[in-house]
Amino acid sequence: MYRMLVKTCLGRLFGSGSSQVVQFLVRCILHMLKVEYFGHFCFKVRGKRSSVVIDPFSEKVSGLSLPERKGDLVLVTKDDPAHNNVQAVHDFKYVATGPGEYEVEGIHVLAGTLNGATFYQFIIDGVSFMHLGPINDVLTDEQLAEVGETSVLFVPVGGVETIEPEKAAEVVAQIEPGIVIPMNYKMDYDGLRDLAAVEKFIEEMGEELDRREELKLRSNVTLDEDTEVVVLELA
Repeated sequence: MYRMLVKTCLGRLFGSGSSQVVQFLVRCILHMLKVEYFGHFCFKVRGKRSSVVIDPFSEKVSGLSLPERKGDLVLVTKDDPAHNNVQAVHDFKYVATGPGEYEVEGIHVLAGTLNGATFYQFIIDGVSFMHLGPINDVLTDEQLAEVGETSVLFVPVGGVETIEPEKAAEVVAQIEPGIVIPMNYKMDYDGLRDLAAVEKFIEEMGEELDRREELKLRSNVTLDEDTEVVVLELA
């Protein structure tokens, strides 16, 4: 019903002789990539026909609970409770736990190693994402050549066992993504209170705080050259 409503409204706006334009706009409006954040290093990226869950964590880590979610592909950057609670994900078809190349339900994945953990770069609906996992230093030239470029970057910013806000901003400058989404920062939970606040990272980036419930992107979108920082609320 919603699809028909959108199509009817666009048809009235553009006229009966523009069916191709209308069909294109319908696809753009109805098929948006969605990114949700659950805390720690955990995200879900949902495309038109498939979805990815990254680093599902155990409630024992901090007291923060992870809602049960469905996902076609699960990516695990490190084998410990803060990153590997696959039982929280339903109906998955594959779990990636280390370096390699994968393709699951049309999602293309390239994984490598950074500082003892796995990083993932994946493409879903024509948009590239990179999750750096729990990295603890800026990238060397060799590592930078390995990770390459990406449209959307997930980077830890809270310090302690990972990079602190200053180095996180350096990593963003090295990779130059279109959008960066910070992860693993201070929250009012036992295992997260000692981390740096996300506002410190925003300050290092020289940006204004932009909080959203979720990130929505069009398929095959081309992002601006200037990096945009988006802070996601807990889903």
